[in-house]
Amino acid sequence: MSARVEAAEHKVDKCKGLLEMHTSAFERAKKQFDTARADRNQATDTLKDARASLAVIKKAKKTATKDPKHITASKAKKASASNKKAEAASNLAKEVENIAKSVCTICHKAAVKTPISVLGCGCKFHHGCMVKWVGDGHKTCPTCLAPSSFSGI
Repeated sequence: MSARVEAAEHKVDKCKGLLEMHTSAFERAKKQFDTARADRNQATDTLKDARASLAVIKKAKKTATKDPKHITASKAKKASASNKKAEAASNLAKEVENIAKSVCTICHKAAVKTPISVLGCGCKFHHGCMVKWVGDGHKTCPTCLAPSSFSGI
């Protein structure tokens, strides 16, 4: 075999290795994204349940203020249980929201102890990720797609 053929085969092998590496990195990122989406959907469902429980509690309170004798012990117990369930659901939704806010949506890593860039739309990212994003020619927020001037980055 000639030196040119060997060099070409070496380049092909190197490209295959890079392709495999990038494919596995993409799969990991996709898995993290899917997990975050599932967590967000679960938090949304929990929040809906909490709002429904809150509506029941408000209705029970309204009825209680109209006619206190109308509320039986079992209704009061149900309202108390619904209140606890709504409070737990609300706390879970807040916790999931805080976790979602502390993750850079560009690199999908925790935004802890690193410089953060906050855009005009309120979305937050690692400063380094945002610099690369802008450097790649993007002109919108990577999360909400709001147009941004990226001044000060």
